Amino acid sequence: MKMLYLGGMRVLCFVTLFSFANVQLSYSQQWVQLGGGADDLVITIYHDSIADLLYVGGSFDSPYQGIMNWDGTSFNSMGNNALEYLTANDMIHYNGNLVVVGSGFPPQNEIYHTASWDGNSWTQMSFDYGTSSALGVFEVDTFQGDLYAVGTIHRVDSVYLKNVIRWNDSTLTWDPVNRGIFNDYPTIGDGSNGIAMTVYNNELYVGGDCDSAGIVAVNNVAKWDGNSWAPVGNGVNSRVLELIEFNGKLYAATNSDGLHEWDGTTWTQVATMDWGIGSMHVFNNELYVGGSFTLIAGNSYKYIAKWDGQNWDSVGTELDSYVMDITNYHGALVIAGNFTSHAGGGPGGLRRIATLGPIPGINDQYLENGFGIYPNPTTGQFTVQGATGTITVHDLFGRLVLTANKPQIDMSAFPKGVYIVRVGDAVRKLVVQ
Repeated sequence: MKMLYLGGMRVLCFVTLFSFANVQLSYSQQWVQLGGGADDLVITIYHDSIADLLYVGGSFDSPYQGIMNWDGTSFNSMGNNALEYLTANDMIHYNGNLVVVGSGFPPQNEIYHTASWDGNSWTQMSFDYGTSSALGVFEVDTFQGDLYAVGTIHRVDSVYLKNVIRWNDSTLTWDPVNRGIFNDYPTIGDGSNGIAMTVYNNELYVGGDCDSAGIVAVNNVAKWDGNSWAPVGNGVNSRVLELIEFNGKLYAATNSDGLHEWDGTTWTQVATMDWGIGSMHVFNNELYVGGSFTLIAGNSYKYIAKWDGQNWDSVGTELDSYVMDITNYHGALVIAGNFTSHAGGGPGGLRRIATLGPIPGINDQYLENGFGIYPNPTTGQFTVQGATGTITVHDLFGRLVLTANKPQIDMSAFPKGVYIVRVGDAVRKLVVQ
């Protein structure tokens, strides 16, 4: 118990504060479900820093179908019926709109593979249904002010191309990129996948399963300077799934040969892995990797780990399934994938999208059993997330002011100030302003 002194009066407050700072420090290494999560696989997450929204895409149907955004307090619909047949693989902000690329086999006149969102409605970006052929578009990025995309792409609007395309703002169509990348001797499927893309040293690097780029021979990774293709050293001997720059080097994640780094001259294998890496993200000067792996260099790291340039370390509590994407939002690490629980437990599991500890200023401070309040501070209406059982609200004198059995609570009629919310033995601070 902690003694509080208010206006010279000695008050014994019921609040077992534990020391919020200490609790937050321990809880910050646990995964916390974001909102109500999603009912099926989340493939991509993207923080649009311009709109300050976190976009979420995948094959889920709830709370909204296929794609939604998180505004800091809740998930919101994005006209989802228009994307009924498009499963989002990647997203980016371009020319004031959100561009989404994905996979799917829609009926005629439905959005196919690429679309843009202006905040109110969706627009198909070329890819006429009758004259295009593609298994999927996997990644999108910008280079020298232009929008590029990669995938298993054979024909767009009757134009034959090979897996790398560039958006033409004048004609509003996708153009080929100097014969693209391809594989003359495929070993898996048609072998012509462009999967990964990033900008490094002012050139666009593209990876996948390929032995040719333009008219030059490559080994699963190539670079584009805006005019021509070139190999990247001797390349890597496995399909490239992800590319990223970290500490001045290019990192390439593969499906069967672990992680490699390129220093501009030589490729070096950083670590072997038992399964592939599906996502990489740099946050707080460390490289985070997520995927289906459970071993890195023979050591146990299930589905997510981080690399500081010298050593590997675990991230958060152990997940039960694979990670598809990683980003950061409002100072917190955010992951998405197929996981539904973790070793840290907590009410409601994780449901495929989670943050490492609370998001500052949104989730506020979480305590050991993981219930949260948002928004907090609030003007009156708020939601108690992850609570099981009766919710009680007390003032700082310990007096009960409200009891609720539903997570949505309205305190608009109560005086402004600091309150304590209790669920079972756990407590949280609430600010009404």
